[in-house]
Formats: sequence, structure tokens, C-alpha cells
Amino acid sequence: MDNTVKAEQIISLMLRLKDCLKKYSQQCGCGKNIMILGSLYEYERRLGRPASVSEIAHASGLALPNVSRLLVPLEQEELITREKNGRKVSVIITENGRERLKECWSGLVSLMALAIEGLDPADCENFIRTGGEIAAYIEGNYRKSSAGGNEC
Repeated sequence: MDNTVKAEQIISLMLRLKDCLKKYSQQCGCGKNIMILGSLYEYERRLGRPASVSEIAHASGLALPNVSRLLVPLEQEELITREKNGRKVSVIITENGRERLKECWSGLVSLMALAIEGLDPADCENFIRTGGEIAAYIEGNYRKSSAGGNEC
């Protein structure tokens, strides 16, 4: 199997998993909040700093004005704040946001635990290990090929 076919299969798998995550997050009553807050949390965890609005736009493929518009409800609910530093605006998860994320995360984890209940434990461990390795490899190659060294 050549790399083009493998790449297509990986993309298909990633999209399927993203769709599943969205459906499970809706089922646990968190909807888009967990997707946005979780992504912000992961970005901060990996890079050690909050994401900027422009980085969110770049990573999501959305236009900057659309990202700003989508952040307004989260800001109104005091789940995030925006901090301006010169021309750069960073998005920071508030304590309320972290609590909401923790609640949503707990519900999502419970649903996922039920969903994978019948899987062989070794298969789950292999998926976690190899999935993490593949994600790190793909992220590393993106950093090498992008001018600014941005994360995926």
C-alpha cells in the first residue's frame, strides 16, 4: 500500500473519530464547549502558553472574525478571557472554564468508557500508544514544514 492510500485512510479515520467525539460531547450535554475549551486546554498543555485568536483561526481553518464571534458566548459565560498584548490577543481559560471543562470531561469519559467496554484491553492500549506516536510524528513533521513552527 502506497503512502497516498495510507494518508487517505488516516485522514478518514481522523475525521470519523472527530465526528464521534462531537456526537459523544453532545450526548453528555457539553456540545461545542468541550470542543473549544478542550482544544484550548490541550494547546496550552502542549505549548505551555495560551493560544492566540489568530492561532485558533489558523488551526481551525476559520476566518479570524468568525473565531472572534464564536468566542463571544464563552466570554459572556466567563469561561474564557481575552488578553491583549500589543497586536496579539491570547485566549485564556478562566477558573469557571476549567470547572466546566472538568465537568464535561468527566461526562465524556464516562460515555467513552461505556463505548469501548467490549474492546480487548490490549487493543485499547495499542491504539493509545500508537495513536500518540503517530500524532507526535505528524505534529513534528508539520512543525518542520511550516514557516512559523506552528503546532497542528
